Amino acid sequence: MRLSSRNASRASVVGSQLRRFDGHTDIVLSVAFSSDSRLALSGSSDGTARLWEPATGRSLRILTGSGEAIKAVAFTSDRPSVLTFSDDKIVHRWDSERGTQVEQQPVLGPRRAARPGALGRSYVLAAAFAPDGRSILLGSQDKTMYLVALEGKPARARHFVGHSMPVFGVGFARIDGPVISHSQDGTVRVWDIASRREMRRLELGDVPLESAVAPDGGLVVASRAGGSTDMWDVGSGTRLGRLPGLRRNDAAHSLAFSADGRRLLAGLHSGEIYVGDLARKTQLGRLTGHTGAVMTVAFSPDGRFAISGGADHSVRVWKLFE
Repeated sequence: MRLSSRNASRASVVGSQLRRFDGHTDIVLSVAFSSDSRLALSGSSDGTARLWEPATGRSLRILTGSGEAIKAVAFTSDRPSVLTFSDDKIVHRWDSERGTQVEQQPVLGPRRAARPGALGRSYVLAAAFAPDGRSILLGSQDKTMYLVALEGKPARARHFVGHSMPVFGVGFARIDGPVISHSQDGTVRVWDIASRREMRRLELGDVPLESAVAPDGGLVVASRAGGSTDMWDVGSGTRLGRLPGLRRNDAAHSLAFSADGRRLLAGLHSGEIYVGDLARKTQLGRLTGHTGAVMTVAFSPDGRFAISGGADHSVRVWKLFE
């Protein structure tokens, strides 16, 4: 089997599980595909990242850093390099062919270092790498979101301030923005990268579980602790209603847009993965197999495949479209 890159715009949902990868011993928190979809990467609360080959089902490498939970993983444009970010607040760069660590880049100082002033501690609650791996977004206990460039030394953080409570989620629309954050304060906020100004504030009326912004920056999808997952128009701030086909009690722990912004994955508390076509406003299907909440999901770059990781400690690769 080879994961090819054919156009899937007129395809139908197949929804078959291609691979189940076992080996992690704790919750899988982050997953990613390489740009050619030939490799997959996962990070876990067990303190390891694992490199997989979907075509053969092989486990290629186990990347072990500080032993802290790994919140984000990414492939870089300069293969064979991959990135992981863990609870030690260090970006680890690895040679994926050898499985060796080639660089450690601390961001925001030591894990429990107190920041001066009113913002308090900068313990990182959420992390997301940019699509090109050149920067990382961090959501912090100190109510701030940080954008950290990874190419300069030392790493320099840009602050996005406005939330009144800790920031539990962050994400990119695309490399040049906008970026998104959600907080215990019950809001999702869309920010302009260049000015660091808040472009839109969405009041959810409940604590957000997860949020994602479309590649064009025009649509936000956000799930609430109460179970509802809704769509919002960024330009007007208008709530557009619940995701088509998603029930009110379908709590979504993870959300991911396809590269073209037309489709969405939602990893549910039930262990199912929702697949929706937002352009056609319809649910395309559900993927079943996980035996616990689906904590992380991602599309392959061509949109034909998906990868997921769950509370059941497994990583799964799915075929979505012919």
